[in-house]
Amino acid sequence: MYKVLIDTSAYEEYIRHDGFKNEVFRVLKTLSDRKYIKVIVHDIIKQEVLTHICKNAVDLKSKSDKFFKDVIRKFPEKSSEHNDISDFYSKYKNFDLKTLRINECEDYFNSLCVEVINTQDVDVTSAVFERYFSKRPPFGQGKKSKEFPDAFITLSTVEKIKRDDLGVKLIFISADPDWKGFCDEFNIPLFKKLNEFTDWASSEEPEFSNDFKVYKRSNEIKGAIEKNESSLFGMIVEEIGTFEDYEPEDFFDVECYDDNDRSVSMQDIKVISSTESSAIVDINFEVIFSLNIHGYHINDTSFKDPDTKDRVYPYGKHSFKMTFVGNFYLESEVSYDENNIANTLQFEYIEPNYDLKDLDVGYNIDIEPHKHPHERNEEPDC
Repeated sequence: MYKVLIDTSAYEEYIRHDGFKNEVFRVLKTLSDRKYIKVIVHDIIKQEVLTHICKNAVDLKSKSDKFFKDVIRKFPEKSSEHNDISDFYSKYKNFDLKTLRINECEDYFNSLCVEVINTQDVDVTSAVFERYFSKRPPFGQGKKSKEFPDAFITLSTVEKIKRDDLGVKLIFISADPDWKGFCDEFNIPLFKKLNEFTDWASSEEPEFSNDFKVYKRSNEIKGAIEKNESSLFGMIVEEIGTFEDYEPEDFFDVECYDDNDRSVSMQDIKVISSTESSAIVDINFEVIFSLNIHGYHINDTSFKDPDTKDRVYPYGKHSFKMTFVGNFYLESEVSYDENNIANTLQFEYIEPNYDLKDLDVGYNIDIEPHKHPHERNEEPDC
């Protein structure tokens, strides 16, 4: 089982609008009900969450009151015609939204498998001030120099868990950059957002078999590939090659000019497997390019030259541009130094899962064949 500490900011992102009705809280409760996780409810965080809830409720109530009063004042005739507006507001204005939201919060926490941590039960005062004076995480520079609540939250949690359960696996959830420094020091996995944790936890249930280190590595690999996309795109363009021998369907005697202007963009990256030094990835990408085509259409008007017996096409060749848009997958092996994936990643090979010269991937051509003069208002070339 993992014990999960969720920072106030991680709660606030979702409760601001939906309270605890957001889908992410339903998933969190499911994980708790199945005993995969235990949510750490720290008294400081709970108080901060309740404070945010009250403030949001008061702000929302104030804005709603102002809206209804403005409607009734500016459109009195409408309000009198539609008594339901005034009636609704007369009932709504006494509605205690703040109490409702507080009760929702209490009910939600009571429904979880939790471990409550009270600051007064874990004395970390000396450790907090030692970090304050040495500016160690979660303390920092400027505004971050007064991060006393975060210091008491993180240190008391680690101290309590270490004291009571040495074998437990801790996870912190916070977008605060100073929490990252603290988590790195204590080797605690950190998720920036609550939904990132629930997505990971849900995909790995019931035993969380995929180590957090692998999850973190996968994200770093994806980021490194995106950072080095120009190198990858160069390999893709080289793999595509040229198409000067291409002949569109229904055309013949084609001259094809390929200016090798390619537009490549990545759509998705999946890490199939990874080790400390290499990984296999699947990459979905889109390729857009154009070809200048000159050729005869099979239905063009023609006649046989009596001398040479060759067919003559009096209207000449069609000239047009064909633009191709194709989505392809490729498999690639990448290598890296695990301690610095972003700057050491290299592509060892790319292997398209489809033939990149299979151009039946989506192009548009609407050309009317050259017909007999009486069918078109054109003069032949000869």
